[in-house]
Amino acid sequence: MPPNKTSPAFPFRPALLFLRPRIVGLGALLFLGLSLRAFAGSATWNTNPGSNSWNTAKNWTPATVPNGPEDLASFNVSNITDLILDTDIDLTAMIFDPGASAYNFTLPLGSTLNFFGDGITNDSGELQSFLLSIRKLNFYNQATAGSETLFQAGQISFYDNATAGEATFETIASLIAFHGSSSADHGTFLNGGFDQRDHTIDGISFFDQSSAGEGYFVDNASTRGLENNGSVYIAAGATADTATVVNMAGTFVGALPGTMTIDGTGASGTFSALGSNVAGAAGGQILVFGNADNASYTATGGSNGGNGGILFFSLGAQGGTARCTVLGNATMKMGTTDGIDLSIGSLNGDGLVFITTLGFGEKQLTVGTNNLDATFSGVIGNGIDQAASAGSLLKTGSATFTLAGENTYTGGTVVQEGKLIVATQTGSATGPGRVRVDAGTLGGTGVIEGRVRVGAAGTSAFLSPGITGVGMLELHKDLVFARHATYDCEIDTDQSKADVVSAKKVIIQSSAMFSLTELGTAILPIGTTFRVIEMKHLGPIVGTFANLPDRAVIAVSNRYQASYEGGDGNDLTLTVVP
Repeated sequence: MPPNKTSPAFPFRPALLFLRPRIVGLGALLFLGLSLRAFAGSATWNTNPGSNSWNTAKNWTPATVPNGPEDLASFNVSNITDLILDTDIDLTAMIFDPGASAYNFTLPLGSTLNFFGDGITNDSGELQSFLLSIRKLNFYNQATAGSETLFQAGQISFYDNATAGEATFETIASLIAFHGSSSADHGTFLNGGFDQRDHTIDGISFFDQSSAGEGYFVDNASTRGLENNGSVYIAAGATADTATVVNMAGTFVGALPGTMTIDGTGASGTFSALGSNVAGAAGGQILVFGNADNASYTATGGSNGGNGGILFFSLGAQGGTARCTVLGNATMKMGTTDGIDLSIGSLNGDGLVFITTLGFGEKQLTVGTNNLDATFSGVIGNGIDQAASAGSLLKTGSATFTLAGENTYTGGTVVQEGKLIVATQTGSATGPGRVRVDAGTLGGTGVIEGRVRVGAAGTSAFLSPGITGVGMLELHKDLVFARHATYDCEIDTDQSKADVVSAKKVIIQSSAMFSLTELGTAILPIGTTFRVIEMKHLGPIVGTFANLPDRAVIAVSNRYQASYEGGDGNDLTLTVVP
């Protein structure tokens, strides 16, 4: 990091190094003082300067060149507004007065512009532009890049508590870096994709404890081969804060997409990886290796044969309470995570989710940590390769998670809290694996392929067919009501319909309970019968609910008598009795 040149004792510039050490007399000191006054100090650019050279004293009033860490350069109306900064320039600030002209500042090869004080203040109402070519621009201390300012190309660095203000940055063969506690503030960053020299890259990086602030970033895809795409990098210790980052898709096959990488924290940012509309071209990418935190992550689908965006978690990533949305042919992937579990806040969309990676063992995806309702109607599978290890799903949090797609993951499903609703009529919403409801509720009107066990020691767990109102839940294998399990059954008396769960075999352990709720207000005719458990196996239901033995009557607005030999002889039915 360059030195923090805030002291009045900042060393003299190289232009004065011809003064040899042996010159120590009064005349030498007087000469040195005159040189400093003639070539450094605060000044205002003239209305009618003689040239466009910053380093010409007569172009300023007073006739001195602003070039010191405490110097202020001011600008108003001028007939020459294209300035060349042809040496290194140090300033405390640059001010554009109300009504000032629109200026263009060019830093050619060999020049660096440093701000050590307030940075840039633009009250002109005009856009002020800085073309850096391949040169450097540095902001230190509290310096800001200002508002209505445009920076193109070059290497731009922010240190200490400096900020990007409300400036606009176009990275053209550029690298922008934030260090210390600096911030992108409310800046706009158009990153990569511009015409530039061969073999150059564009990137914006946040290091130390820096922040992306409320910045807006667009990471463009490359416009030629494997170069000049835009990328944003959040290093360990840095934060994305509340920034918005849009990662663009490729516009031709082989183009590198816009890419965001998080080693630090995603905080409360909003990030998207867009799908391509060109056949075979890559979608944008979001790579999370650190803490996804409470940010929003969206990968959109491609069209016309283009690939969807990619959301990738790996290398010990923490999902936090992240809101993940995967659409169309976009993918969310779990890679070589250090542990077996990735927890995220919520999962929405209709895209593709892959829990495991070939060769890296079983993984578990936990959904629901942000307590927000969510619906996923896409496909959750083990991995892209069919030989990938088994992946499992765990539902946590107090909200409702709805699986409306035909999923293929094989490692099983656990409901730990809240509600898991299955809402697909074809295939299994929970894949072929077993489903275990340790706490919370399993419900819906969909299909479950694997064996279902409701209840665990010490916790209350519920089975509740239907979603909003009554419905049928279809299980293709056995159903076990274990200890602390409750069958939460509803009857809509106005529609004369009831919840029903269908299973191959049903086992009811001794402490399992039955709960009946009437949704309507009608008084039903005597003899009306509702089948609430349908047994597909030829044998009987094993056991009875603790509070509903065979032939018992349960009273709500209507009175219902239970029979474990109802229906075709081995179903649980409720018949209205006097």
